[in-house]
Amino acid sequence: MKRFHNILFVKTDGNDDVAFVNAVALAVHNRASLTLVKTIDEIREPVYGVPEETIRELEKTIITNYRDALEALAKPHRNSIKIEIEVLEGIPFLSIIQEVMRNRCDLIIKSAKGDRGPVSRFFNTIDMHLLRKSPCPVWLFKPDQPETISRIVAAVDFDEPGEEGNNQSLNKQILEMAISLASRERAELHIVHAWQAIAENVLSSVRSGLSEQKLDEYIAVVRKNSERHLSQLMESAMGWVGQDVFDGIILKIHAIKGQAQGVVIDLAQTLDADLLVMGTVGRTGIPGFFIGNTAETILNGIDCSVLAVKPAGFISPVEPPKSA
Repeated sequence: MKRFHNILFVKTDGNDDVAFVNAVALAVHNRASLTLVKTIDEIREPVYGVPEETIRELEKTIITNYRDALEALAKPHRNSIKIEIEVLEGIPFLSIIQEVMRNRCDLIIKSAKGDRGPVSRFFNTIDMHLLRKSPCPVWLFKPDQPETISRIVAAVDFDEPGEEGNNQSLNKQILEMAISLASRERAELHIVHAWQAIAENVLSSVRSGLSEQKLDEYIAVVRKNSERHLSQLMESAMGWVGQDVFDGIILKIHAIKGQAQGVVIDLAQTLDADLLVMGTVGRTGIPGFFIGNTAETILNGIDCSVLAVKPAGFISPVEPPKSA
């Protein structure tokens, strides 16, 4: 079963209560270290009429105040887990990812903080940068969700013939995390796979010459193959996490016809899911593909917390810190 060793919690200016409670609980459950960080912009541009010494004193005061606030959060839990605190200066997403690289963190936890503007978004710019570029999983919490997680949706996909098994590696990470969390929270776990019959629209046209019966048989075969893949995947998952853990969760399987974007969003909304566990990259090795189009659409369409993972071999485009 997936276990975390070094968790990074990002303090925002908003409501972080649910995210922090879960970060502490997860650290205790995994006997992991927890690092609390707050990001601030560096004050490097001169301010007209303000002495440089005054600006530096102001920056020092800001850092001290944030460190004190982080210490107040950490103090009640220091007897239970190892906690470090850091105030990071610089571009927020860069400083967070470089801290992950520096300390080899294996999970980022943060409250989602939507952008306000002509189009309302659940995740803000920093969130999306982390989802695209973090080398480790990112768990973004809906600020007003209950502390208890009742329903988890985990989205999986399968490799096409001739592919190299990236999805299988990603599925393993998704299911290990989702099953572990479902076991800890005693939550329902819904595994969903969206399937489509390739070229169904073309084959259903009069010009194709394919009878309605043959088309129905083709679609039925695709559906059965999807269900078979899901069944095989769950057998593998039992081996990954152990039968005792697997048997102890409330598990429901969904093989749903349709495009992944619509299927995952609709199921999460229908179930009123508290958490969606998903991969954010479908294929590796393609320059600039830090997040897949399907994942981007899903992330822009959901209204619940998300735990996003990358496939093995993903390399962050962010330059490591010099001391890493």
